[in-house]
Amino acid sequence: MGFFSKLFSVTSCRNCGSTDLQCVNQLYGSNCKLMACRKCNKVYVYGQAPLCANCGKPMRGTAYHSGGAVVPKCTSCGHVFDCDERGWVNID
Repeated sequence: MGFFSKLFSVTSCRNCGSTDLQCVNQLYGSNCKLMACRKCNKVYVYGQAPLCANCGKPMRGTAYHSGGAVVPKCTSCGHVFDCDERGWVNID
């Protein structure tokens, strides 16, 4: 990223506050972006989160699915996103 994009970026890491984020996955048909911080190497869900198919809570955690991609994971029941969500909720 360039100097000005870092300076004017409004999205920051939820762990360390850095604005040096990289999109590692964007779920098709939504505004759900999984962004990795280049400073602390943590991945978080930004924009929209899918609602868990099991318990209905927003899936704010992340995990690797069987195909190797980073996807949302429910922090309440542990369900991993598999295109079976109940809808979307804005989290930012």
